[in-house]
Order: sequence, then C-alpha cells, then structure tokens
Amino acid sequence: DGVLKHEIENLVQKDTRVKYVGFISSRETLLEYYVSSDIVWGIGDETYLGKPAVESLALGIPIMILDVAGIYEKYHSGVLIRKDLVPERIGWFAQKNNPNATAVLIDSLSLNLDTVRSMSSNCIDYASERYSS
Repeated sequence: DGVLKHEIENLVQKDTRVKYVGFISSRETLLEYYVSSDIVWGIGDETYLGKPAVESLALGIPIMILDVAGIYEKYHSGVLIRKDLVPERIGWFAQKNNPNATAVLIDSLSLNLDTVRSMSSNCIDYASERYSS
C-alpha cells in the first residue's frame, strides 16, 4: 500500500485476471498467495530486487519487474534497473513507457503457462545463489 494504491486498484478493475490484495501481514496467507500465482509482479531498485520478488523466486515463481526503480522519486526520474537482475530464465521486465507491450507480454504468458511453470527450478537456483547465506 503506497501512494499509487488507488491508481493500481483502478487498473486492476480493467482485467479480471489480475488481483491486487494490498499489504498482507499473515505469513500463512502470503504463502497461499505466492503458491497460487503463476507470476508475481515485483519491484526493484537499480541494484536489488524487492523482498516479494526474492520470496517468489525462492518458491520457484517467475517474476515481472518494471524496468524503472520502484522508489517513488527514482521512478519519476526514470532511473533504470540493471538488466542482469532479472535474467530471462527467471522472469521479465515490463516497460514503463510501453504499457501495450507489457499487456501483450502478459497475454502471451497467460497462453503459455507450461513455459512459465518450467522456469521454476531456474528461479529457485537463482534465489539460492544470490540471496541465501
């Protein structure tokens, strides 16, 4: 939940395949949402992924990240995220300045869920290599 909450809620109303649930404090409920997802939308900054993206990867769920930093000021300044943070084997970048391309990508992925699900072991390996101690 942040400054764009209402804008996101309005966008979600246009597509019944997308669900916005807001902040979830229960770990059990959060896990239920993760494991029922085909793809998780996450955020990042120039050099790191946000916690939901990392948690998704650790569970074997591919991610989609906006190509600009998720921090408000950086987002509006157009600060780009390093492309090596989301290799093609674990997810996709959505383009801030090309929402139509993002919509086409999401439609394509929804028609190729076997491909999306086949990325699971890559996601787990990536999370383990980069985010485990």
